[in-house]
Amino acid sequence: MIDTIKDSQEIAKIYYNTAKFYSEIGKYSKALNLANLGIKLLKNESLGYYLDLLLYEKAFNLMKLGKDKKYEKFYLHAMVMADSNGNNSLMNTIKNDVEKYDIEAYNYY
Repeated sequence: MIDTIKDSQEIAKIYYNTAKFYSEIGKYSKALNLANLGIKLLKNESLGYYLDLLLYEKAFNLMKLGKDKKYEKFYLHAMVMADSNGNNSLMNTIKNDVEKYDIEAYNYY
């Protein structure tokens, strides 16, 4: 862990991009671990950038790993953060996932 990321905002982006890469090649546990580390780092620093994307990666990979229904909660968190950040691209991705994977989600959008 580093002391601060306030001067290195790209670290959250690195966590996201690396988690996304591992997710795309089917390494869901690795992707989930990286998303968790990025979320933890952002929470520790009270920062929000890339939090919507990391929450989405966590939700998607939990779903792919069949982790009960925990992923539905993280889809909701990702939706709220994406909407708050005006991240329409992520909102569309989440909407598509909800339909494609028959995810029971709060009809937030």
